[in-house]
Amino acid sequence: MKTDPSQPYQYTGKDVYAARCSQLHSYSSFSELRSKENCKQFGYHDGSEHIFNPGESQNLVLISVPRLVQDFYVVFTLNSLLTFETAFNKSSLRFFDLPIRSLKTHKQR
Repeated sequence: MKTDPSQPYQYTGKDVYAARCSQLHSYSSFSELRSKENCKQFGYHDGSEHIFNPGESQNLVLISVPRLVQDFYVVFTLNSLLTFETAFNKSSLRFFDLPIRSLKTHKQR
């Protein structure tokens, strides 16, 4: 998952997964995975920008909820479009790859 390049924090898969585990299993920003793997601890706020100040804390990131939703939306939308395009192309290829004899047999049924 990506966010705007101008943001002070860029997601890592490990950090996002640890944040997911934290919310899902302990309803907080703490998880066993976060502790063991030295992942960032996410806090959440309703501002427009992520806040990350390594000089103040190397492990705390305040995630903008509106930006997080927007970033998820972009990933979901792109993934959906790619999945649809791939499925459409595969079904089109299957139709055009059929031998003519098979098409005639199919029409006669």
